[in-house]
Amino acid sequence: MRAGSEPKEHKCFKNWTGRATSMEQDIIVQGFIHSEETHKLQYRFYISDGDSSTFAQIVQKCAYGREVRKLQCANHVTVRLSDHLHGLLHKTKEYPVQARNLLKAESVSASAKGPVIQTRVDRLVEGVRTAIRNCGDLQGDVDSLQKDLENAPFHVFGRHTNCGTWCKRKAAEVPEEDVVETAKQGGLFKAIQTHVHSLTMKSDSLVKNVTTNAAENFMSLAAKVNGAKRTPHWKGGGYQYRIHCAAMLHSEGPGFHSGPMKMHLGALETPPKVRAFCNRRGSQSKKRRLARQGKRAAGEPPRKTRRGGAGPDKDYGPEAALTREERAQRKLEEIERRLAANPDMEAVLLAAAKDKELKRVADQVASEEYRVHLQGLTGQQKSTEYRMVRSDGLLPSSKDGDVVKRLPQTPCDKLVQELLYSTGAGKASPAMQYGIDCEGKAVEEYVREHKVSDPVALCGLYTTIPSGPSCPARRTGC
Repeated sequence: MRAGSEPKEHKCFKNWTGRATSMEQDIIVQGFIHSEETHKLQYRFYISDGDSSTFAQIVQKCAYGREVRKLQCANHVTVRLSDHLHGLLHKTKEYPVQARNLLKAESVSASAKGPVIQTRVDRLVEGVRTAIRNCGDLQGDVDSLQKDLENAPFHVFGRHTNCGTWCKRKAAEVPEEDVVETAKQGGLFKAIQTHVHSLTMKSDSLVKNVTTNAAENFMSLAAKVNGAKRTPHWKGGGYQYRIHCAAMLHSEGPGFHSGPMKMHLGALETPPKVRAFCNRRGSQSKKRRLARQGKRAAGEPPRKTRRGGAGPDKDYGPEAALTREERAQRKLEEIERRLAANPDMEAVLLAAAKDKELKRVADQVASEEYRVHLQGLTGQQKSTEYRMVRSDGLLPSSKDGDVVKRLPQTPCDKLVQELLYSTGAGKASPAMQYGIDCEGKAVEEYVREHKVSDPVALCGLYTTIPSGPSCPARRTGC
């Protein structure tokens, strides 16, 4: 369709005009709203993948939304924990190297497939996932899950005092070294406990050990036949056909084309080209399956490429249901927590610096009469002559970065010119023009007074009013 022309009559499959990140939320909410009309039932549980905004919309828009209980996907929870723990390893300025080395130290662990080598990050993530799985299988309660989660960091760092009978390291002949105190240096162990504590607060939604694997598997199958997000099949209604193909691929296997093709042609045997295609796809699937089995048997960890998102989104993520004030308050609390865990200055030095600064300010205003005098001089801000004279000798904040970040080998003449003269480079102010006109006279006076025999070269600076032999715009020894 050309721009500006009317479209022809067609069956339009477009059913969404909002943001792409809020599409999933709207689909789920619509499913809850029409569940009674379509299926004659009410959904009592909602398995979340960390997007709190969807559940908030269900409670708000669905008639029975307040009766729906939110459950956390155990896989998504442990993946986020793994991301947070690996992120601690990259914070080299906040935590000492000794504590970070303990977190990524490797050891041999027993598993159903035999001994495997794991880091403490892997052990902690696997321990949390195992605790959630056992609680769901054994119909455990919230209190027992909370105790297991809170004890997980101590178990990984060698302190097995609160471990149960399931702990094999507790009864080992060679006891594991307790390195909890070393890990506490610099606040690393406390940071780990903070991330684990966030899971402990969600124990009531993790106790059933539910996952979104069914939905993830279905979308994985659909992506194999619909080109994922690369091809817009929805424009021609082809997406629904490809979803049916995904279901047939899962139920019939790689050769699912054979049966429909024979029915369509009314033939007794599959056409040779279709048979060759099915056989080729089956052999490729078998090779991939055998390769994965070989890597697992060799103890090689699976390769998974995970890409970061494009940043926060108001329609998606754990903070989507928060207001702007709540986001700002949470960010402020995070900054205060980081400063408390790793302050810029020790408490004793901070108190001494604070007292010194207060004393300096108090010395500047020794009496009440002088304070009133200063208030009268600076009351009109920039309009007062006193403030203008004092501020002219200070470095403006807009140029602070240019001065601090300048390399030693970078020429400073242009920067000094911009600082001294507000008109900027290439535009001579009255004072600058006066210095240029008197430059030769100033150099002659300087050479005669100081009896300089070396040549005097251009320096790049400019003289200002008043100009004299004491500030020539030249430099010697070049």
